[in-house]
Amino acid sequence: VGKLDLSEVSPETASVANDRRIQRSLPVQWVGLVFAPAEARLREALGLSIDRATINNVLLRGSGEVTGSFLPEWMLGYSFLFPVSRNLDRARQLTSETRASGAWSLSFDSSDPLLRLIAERIVLNAKDAGLSLQLSNASSADITLVRLMPASTEPHIALGNLLARLGFPAPTFENASPSALYAAEKAALESQRVLPLFHLRSTVALGAALRDLQQTDSGVWRLDNVWL
Repeated sequence: VGKLDLSEVSPETASVANDRRIQRSLPVQWVGLVFAPAEARLREALGLSIDRATINNVLLRGSGEVTGSFLPEWMLGYSFLFPVSRNLDRARQLTSETRASGAWSLSFDSSDPLLRLIAERIVLNAKDAGLSLQLSNASSADITLVRLMPASTEPHIALGNLLARLGFPAPTFENASPSALYAAEKAALESQRVLPLFHLRSTVALGAALRDLQQTDSGVWRLDNVWL
């Protein structure tokens, strides 16, 4: 009704925020799947079945970036080295070669409508590959879809924080070089316990009276110079 001066806006609705000015951070929020123990080939099949590009372009209205890494490309510089291509034929082959033990349960934060949209599309993509997923509110689901904001824009700190929140042991870095960071991230991804999907922007809508709001690359609001 036009009474708010500042409001967070979900990525899929940012393009239709009426007459509001929109500010976006760089892609920083990590969205991915976390697996309970499961057959490795079926996990691979699920990863190959997910149509990240369509989810981003249609459901998220192009507001995110498809990713195969924990940290975004602008923070790392080598995120492109982790492949994210869809291969439905290979996914079906893996499914047919492996005996599935019933449907997997897929949980997400029910208070997050964006995660629901993504989860529903993942269920449909999995079905195309012959995999059965069911949405669940159980805390002990086979797969959990999560959205996390890194605690820092310093890559080593950000990676350590994300891995800790996902239940990984603290990574050990040989030094502060990009190659040491890459090695730690590669080791975590090779565990096949997680499947990165997207990096999303933090988006805010501003009222006509709001002036001088600054948002950092990581989405943090700088309110010290704001006035109405």
